[in-house]
Amino acid sequence: MIKSQLETTELEITSVFFRDVKDKIIESPTSGEPISICIECKAHQKTDNVSFSLFIKGLAEGEQIILLMSSYSDKQNLTFSPGTHELKVKLPYLGLRLGAYNLDIYVKKNALYHLDAVEFFSFKVNAKESISRGLFYQPRTWELKNKCNNS
Repeated sequence: MIKSQLETTELEITSVFFRDVKDKIIESPTSGEPISICIECKAHQKTDNVSFSLFIKGLAEGEQIILLMSSYSDKQNLTFSPGTHELKVKLPYLGLRLGAYNLDIYVKKNALYHLDAVEFFSFKVNAKESISRGLFYQPRTWELKNKCNNS
């Protein structure tokens, strides 16, 4: 997704996309796999105390927010020097199930001043296995240990 150029004095989002564990750009992420949500930005000047909020909404859930991530809440305020940057939000695994989603991204300075936003970035999530009854995919392993001594 590439945004049209807007008049801005500090920072703007120019692109949103996904990368896989090998840093390759992918069209659709897969449940249970590591991914990065990538946000390409252009800073027109040095900008301090920048925070990003990402809202993932499930279309099957009536646009209900499924996942909220905030760099401000994570105490990760960012500083941008002039130029183009790629911000990666790294997820060790994607917990979203198979389906269609919208991603809204909001960028603020000092947690107050609106710098830019991308709303309704639509994407789909693929799945290796069916998880039709749950709202969240949790990768897992099962381990059985024998606690009795066989004599």
